[in-house]
Amino acid sequence: MLHIIFTDEEWERVMQVNVNAPTYLVRDLYNIIPSGSRIVFIGSEMAIHPHGTSLAYGVTKSAVHALSQNLVKFFEGTGTTVNTVAPGFVETPWQAGKPQAIRDSICGKTAIHRFATVEEVADAVNFCINNPFVNGAVIEVSGGYSYR
Repeated sequence: MLHIIFTDEEWERVMQVNVNAPTYLVRDLYNIIPSGSRIVFIGSEMAIHPHGTSLAYGVTKSAVHALSQNLVKFFEGTGTTVNTVAPGFVETPWQAGKPQAIRDSICGKTAIHRFATVEEVADAVNFCINNPFVNGAVIEVSGGYSYR
């Protein structure tokens, strides 16, 4: 039997941070966002290739991907683009604290055999900012996660 264990409060907290905050921010700023702006959300590879570690995180990041794609219609004709960068595993202090066996397992699932750098994720964000024709995209920065 499947057991999904999380409290209502935990679910709501993740939903507030990952979905509601960016949605309300765009809603509240919509009338003052200049034409030709760039909106880039941070999604997650977990929204594309779910893991069993956090149901709420994966579901909310899927919602962020859908949010960016749906907002394209709201900005149609303004020159403003809306995209999402979906990082896989990124070399951060949080990831560095994982046991080596888990890190090795993750790296073994990527075609590049390592975690992304923060700079590589930032480069994808810069790509979305600097290319006015990229719109409604979910750009994976995953090192080829799950292609092995």
